[in-house]
Amino acid sequence: MHKPWMEKVEKDSGGRIKFEAYPAMQLGGTPVQLYDQARDGVVDIVWTLPGNTAGRFPRIEGFELPSFMNNAEATSEGRTGNTCRRTRPDEFKETQVIALHVHGPGMSIRSASQIKTHGDLKGLKVRGPTRQITQDARLGGCHAGGHAAAADP
Repeated sequence: MHKPWMEKVEKDSGGRIKFEAYPAMQLGGTPVQLYDQARDGVVDIVWTLPGNTAGRFPRIEGFELPSFMNNAEATSEGRTGNTCRRTRPDEFKETQVIALHVHGPGMSIRSASQIKTHGDLKGLKVRGPTRQITQDARLGGCHAGGHAAAADP
């Protein structure tokens, strides 16, 4: 996904803009530090999850809540245009946001039985990608990794 976007930007700029990609944290640090790397000028562009930094971007975290949306494209357009640029410009004031997006309705990856209800989470070890999802695991699952502070009652 990143490479085709970079190639398009390079082509559309007539070669004026060039990218050097460093995937998989090749420049060091951890995913939690990506925003700081962009803010501090260590890198020019990052793609990160605001939810990786639990509590740092509280206004945008609402988009991580389960059942918040049912159409990722429409929600992403609203998130970028309205929430970030118009109503929440101070949330990312130290950087220039290019885009914000959400993914499609949540899915779980499970090695055995299907998860269809919150009750199906009872007794399972659950790891969510963000604080909000990990907190949702409290409704029936048992926290396994992720954001430990969020998992404790």
